[in-house]
Amino acid sequence: MEQPKGRVTLRMESSNVKRMDTFLDENRDFDSRSQLMRAALENYIDLLERKSDEVVVKLGGSSLEIIDEFVDAGYYVSRSEGVAEAVRKYFDKNIVNKIREDLIAIGKATNKIPTVRLRDRDGYLSP
Repeated sequence: MEQPKGRVTLRMESSNVKRMDTFLDENRDFDSRSQLMRAALENYIDLLERKSDEVVVKLGGSSLEIIDEFVDAGYYVSRSEGVAEAVRKYFDKNIVNKIREDLIAIGKATNKIPTVRLRDRDGYLSP
């Protein structure tokens, strides 16, 4: 048996109502404001509750344009794949060890021992 539905009244700035209506006009996935708001709330709660390996990153300018060009050319399947590869390539052992050295120097200067454990796929990186 289906659970009875509750009612919620939501007050929003008129600019947000206009944004929502524009979104609904351009996206036919939702039949009503209520349907959109239910989906948005469910997705937001799911996002906060799950522990995931996903990270939201805001990129602008040429970085995003370059990734989009690679996706359009078929080099990457998605923006996410392009960003993930860039991050993996940036954090090689040299960079990780440099960051570790910087953390140790900061720890000595502040009399606080860094507790960050940096590791690679094979285990913890040696200093």
